Amino acid sequence: MVCVACQCRVVSSGSEPNDFGFSIVSETNVNLYGIGVFLKSTAKVITIEMKIFQNDLEIGCDLFEYENDNFVTVDVANLFFEEIILKPHHRYKIVLNITPAVEPFTIQNPKIHHDRIKMSIANVIYGRCDTFINMNPWNVMEILQSVDFDYAIPFIQRQECLVNNRFQSDVKFLVGEKRQPIYAHKLLLIISSEYFNVMFNGNFKESSLEEIEVNDVEPDIFLEILRFIYCRKVHLKVENVLEIFGHAQKYMLDELRQQSIEFFEKNIASDNVLKLFAQNRLYEFSFVNEKCLSLILKNPLPCFKHEDFYVLDRKSMDIIFSSQKFNCTNTQLLQALRDWNKVNESECVEFLQTMINTKLVRNCSKLRFFGNMSYGTHTDLKFSIQRKLAFYGIGVFVKSPMKMVTIEVKILKALEILGSHRFVYENKEVATVNVAKLFFEELTLHPGIQYTITIGFTPGGQCWTISTPFICHDMLSLNIVNQNSINYYGNSPSSTTRSVISHFYYDDLGK
Repeated sequence: MVCVACQCRVVSSGSEPNDFGFSIVSETNVNLYGIGVFLKSTAKVITIEMKIFQNDLEIGCDLFEYENDNFVTVDVANLFFEEIILKPHHRYKIVLNITPAVEPFTIQNPKIHHDRIKMSIANVIYGRCDTFINMNPWNVMEILQSVDFDYAIPFIQRQECLVNNRFQSDVKFLVGEKRQPIYAHKLLLIISSEYFNVMFNGNFKESSLEEIEVNDVEPDIFLEILRFIYCRKVHLKVENVLEIFGHAQKYMLDELRQQSIEFFEKNIASDNVLKLFAQNRLYEFSFVNEKCLSLILKNPLPCFKHEDFYVLDRKSMDIIFSSQKFNCTNTQLLQALRDWNKVNESECVEFLQTMINTKLVRNCSKLRFFGNMSYGTHTDLKFSIQRKLAFYGIGVFVKSPMKMVTIEVKILKALEILGSHRFVYENKEVATVNVAKLFFEELTLHPGIQYTITIGFTPGGQCWTISTPFICHDMLSLNIVNQNSINYYGNSPSSTTRSVISHFYYDDLGK
């Protein structure tokens, strides 16, 4: 716990404590869980509204009701909230609104004593108080920042302290719908960005203005742009990376553009790809569409189950379903479209249904099995591989007099079930052997691990099988395991395995 250590005094009647402004000047993050607030009141219940700001952006807001048991003396209300991480060299401010108004009991010129944490405290109290007579809070902030500028910290961190800092600022941006003031320094902008160089040195009205309106960006994004300009730092997140990339393009910041692209490609995943793809309707960045579509089409089934799928806009659906290659069946595509249409009932999907019915191409490779083919009782397929594979589905031989056949597939790694799937296959050609194409969510198969695929049919009976299956592939080697031996295919197999699997759908990840 960090304790504030200094003299305490009661401010004279009519004098109010100011917001608590501070920054962490030591090189460590501070995890803030709560604060203690002095109270002196005759009220039994006191309401305390607390807001915390980082560089003038609100990062915390809580409302507390404090039961006041001590009417005759000063009490301390211990207020806890969700953890907030305070980072070095950012400006923070804690604002308190106490109802009913209390007799203020304050700390004059506060400081802390801690072996590892150092704090610079600014404009804690003002008005008719001793040190800062007749100063408004911005004046206090300017003076303290100019005096307390710590030259012991690295230069790049001193630069970061200037982000949205009034000290020596010569331009003010009014940002966003609420026209939030953000302060900057023209020289740093000019040497970092050709856009700002032209703005301030060209024949534009902005070159002579001290206040410039910026309506096409929110304050938090604009601050990230400034932070990158000042110290080459940026807080990229999945939620803001596209917007930052767009404004990096606008302000001609090539390094930030590249950093945004690298962050996007590293952090895109199946649980956020649909949200990013939908966000891109505002921008239509080609690299975003290409990367998102690649991930969606390679592994579409988890995307179709994700909550973000049901709120996709129609244009995004058109782009996805007009694609030609999917690692799933047309039946699975049609079911996904019907599920989306239940939530979006006003949308006509006949065109998309027509597009689905023309799809025949898979977005992966096919690994075929060869061997002696005959009727018989099939066995589980136990195997291991020599290269890392993305595994999307299998082909299964079906020979049945029934029009509808239920196929249950389990994929195991030792005793661990990696996937369990139930398919209802429409057996259109009962007089011959068919191949049911079964797709499931992508699995990653690793070299040197034994996997087992078990398959069950309803109704049951004898099946069309491949005895002693093997593959023909220049790069892949598949080892079929049975009770008697392990066969390394490419060599002459002599296995008792009888498999109903005709092929794998896969991608080689070992390239």
